[in-house]
Amino acid sequence: KVVQLLLENFKNGHHPHVFVVKTLTKLSAENPYSMVPFLKQILAAMFPTLFGTKQEEMKAAFATALGSFSKSILMYLANVEKTSEPTVTVESFSAEINTIYSLLFKVWLEKEPSKLTITIVEALGYVISLLPRERIEKELPKIIPAIMSLYKKYPGHSSVTECLCQVLGIAMEINNVQLKTQMDSLLKNLHQQICLSVGTKNCMAVKNHSEVLRCFTVLAPVYADTMVD
Repeated sequence: KVVQLLLENFKNGHHPHVFVVKTLTKLSAENPYSMVPFLKQILAAMFPTLFGTKQEEMKAAFATALGSFSKSILMYLANVEKTSEPTVTVESFSAEINTIYSLLFKVWLEKEPSKLTITIVEALGYVISLLPRERIEKELPKIIPAIMSLYKKYPGHSSVTECLCQVLGIAMEINNVQLKTQMDSLLKNLHQQICLSVGTKNCMAVKNHSEVLRCFTVLAPVYADTMVD
């Protein structure tokens, strides 16, 4: 009932108040098992307004919501036997996730760089985790360099490294052969990150250091020899 009332704000392509989007995000984060069955309906209502959004505050709210929805789907699928809709699969959201990825990565991140870059990157890791395998295979040669390029503007930012780690985990999981061709650049960037000064009072630096170590851990089972060289 609450979801239906909130969706009234999206009727006829109307741009909702930013707190409507934030409320849906909060509901998804706090109640993933209750919200995931509604997500196709929620996304169908959101899509007509997403591509016409110009205000940065609204874009930020939408990006956070899309990341939260994707994270909720991943959590739901990991525990699907305990849910009310055990027939839900990753394919259930493939069309929506393809659209979300195209918007976040190809439009908002690549063509319209802004102050929202980190917010978008924080969402992207979860979105990419849900992409169909053939789309991941096609996009990985673009995704990994794009994420690493963000270190120039955001050196030592843990959100960038966390997203990179999520993408590397996916690449390793599907045995992506193209990852090998990017290994030199990848290890160079990770080495630069691991060499950054880490102060115990700098939470961002500590978390970034931890995420870099996770990247090495993800790569080690296949690329240990390359890493040692």
